[in-house]
Amino acid sequence: MDLTKKLRSLVGRQGQLPEPAIGGGSATCEPALPRLKPSSELPADPSEEEEVLSCIEAIYCSAEGAFDASDHELKKLPEELDLAAIQLVRTVLRRQLAVVSKRVSDLILQNQSWYALELQRVTELQENLDEACSVCIRGRRSLSCSRRELTVSSLGLLAACRRRQQLLGLLRSLHLIKALQETDARLRELLEEEDYPGAIQLGLTCHRAASTFRHYLCVGQVHPPSLCGAVCHASFCHWPSICLQL
Repeated sequence: MDLTKKLRSLVGRQGQLPEPAIGGGSATCEPALPRLKPSSELPADPSEEEEVLSCIEAIYCSAEGAFDASDHELKKLPEELDLAAIQLVRTVLRRQLAVVSKRVSDLILQNQSWYALELQRVTELQENLDEACSVCIRGRRSLSCSRRELTVSSLGLLAACRRRQQLLGLLRSLHLIKALQETDARLRELLEEEDYPGAIQLGLTCHRAASTFRHYLCVGQVHPPSLCGAVCHASFCHWPSICLQL
């Protein structure tokens, strides 16, 4: 059983052994074991291939966990090792490996056209994905630019709307100022027509408007108290006529 452990240790260190030098090796090196060529290990009859495949243990086809084939085979060795028995097991394993490799190669060759077609589809899909990614990037950039332009346009519209409201208010003020400037002539017409109630109402309206827009220089030139006093004086002088109109 100690020899089995040594074999396991040898298999574990197999990848760490240095390669022998060519032409300058020691004369006491041990001869390597002969290896069978894959062509000589393949059975000629397909039925023999099926028989070889059926002899493969199910554990070799298991995908659960990390399976160590070398350790599995070493555990099956008896305590008393026999070189002939080991060589026979080795031959069987190599035949199984050759048959499995041939089957895999045949399957690859059979599905070569499907593989090429699927590879082409994957390549086209990759190109489409790259193009879609480029479209998305350009779209996001366009949306960002549109958002900035929309923000600027919205601010411009708000400023224009505010300016419009201010201009409308100014226009109303100008109409009232114009009406105030024309009040003197209108009052004279009402007094000449002896429409004293209308003249008084117009004077009071002009007085309120002049008080509202007295900060304008053109409105300040109109003296509301004097204007109203003149209207009231004229109305008082013609009070009997006003009473007759009422």
